[in-house]
Amino acid sequence: MSDIKETKRKGLSGFTLIELLVVIAIIGILSSVVLASLNTARDKANDARRKADIRTIAVAINQYYLENNYLPRNQSGWCTYISNPTSGYGAGFQSDLTPFLRTVPLDPMRANQVGDYFYSNDNNNTGKFTLCAFLATPTGQSYAGTGYTGCIGWTNSYNYCVSY
Repeated sequence: MSDIKETKRKGLSGFTLIELLVVIAIIGILSSVVLASLNTARDKANDARRKADIRTIAVAINQYYLENNYLPRNQSGWCTYISNPTSGYGAGFQSDLTPFLRTVPLDPMRANQVGDYFYSNDNNNTGKFTLCAFLATPTGQSYAGTGYTGCIGWTNSYNYCVSY
């Protein structure tokens, strides 16, 4: 008993259980806020990359059109996914763009899966085409908003489309 009294006299006392629980709760709240912010930042970074990928692919398609007077091949008629060629989609498209683009960029979250980016040959004679991506935070228009309807059934999940 004398040891406990002596410890309290020297000002050495531990935290109470309630104080520890309050500190743990505060740390938990702060960590959840930080994790939510990191997820938002990651989504924004992936969306920025998707938009940059679309622009990069568009430049290569335009170079292909200027050299050949027609647009790159599609895997299935006027529409194709820009996926890993081993998936069965996009092999001809990617091979056409090889002279202008070393590797065709793929979606950072859906790479090597069917449906990463989408290409629509809207008018082969005038070089009009549309590229689409799925963004975590939609900014832009859906494929239906571009005015072209040739690939409507393929484009339900894409919320960012740009026509060139």
